Amino acid sequence: MPLIEERLFQQPGSRVLDLGPPTERKFRFFSRLRTRLYYNNFPDSLCAQLLGPKPQTNLSASDFQRMLPNSRVEYDLILAWDYLDYLTPENLRVVTDQLTQSSRTGTWIYFLMAQHSKIPDRPATIDLLSGEFIRYACGPATREGARYPPKVLEGLLKGFQINKLVLLKNGIQEHLFSYE
Repeated sequence: MPLIEERLFQQPGSRVLDLGPPTERKFRFFSRLRTRLYYNNFPDSLCAQLLGPKPQTNLSASDFQRMLPNSRVEYDLILAWDYLDYLTPENLRVVTDQLTQSSRTGTWIYFLMAQHSKIPDRPATIDLLSGEFIRYACGPATREGARYPPKVLEGLLKGFQINKLVLLKNGIQEHLFSYE
């Protein structure tokens, strides 16, 4: 995350939305950058909906309105971690519509997407170890992964464009998109 860290250092008071659960390490990392950090814990809400009796069900806009932050804050960075890997194309469009309401020109969205055919049943537990390393702990890969190509993702994430892509040795691809 060095590119993100560099940009946030240049803009004290940046607003960061972490869609994951709060952790002490994330808090320490972002407070060092003098950012305002907002948590949402989206995966708990998402898992309750998608991992029930009908996984990968398409959800409505009102379902996501209850899951995602409902505020007038415009974020500089949205950390979606690996949660987008669990959404159908229709759900991804609805989530993007919700997130764009809290975005402005230049807002970044950072997320991870598995490039193998199987993903774990639940999103990974992710924590920041430093500006360059994250801890990615997950269960066994047992369900089909979406494996969206970057250009398809760009089409699904309306208003966001590819800024940077990095394929990691473990088959996870880092994505950094910016809102235009």
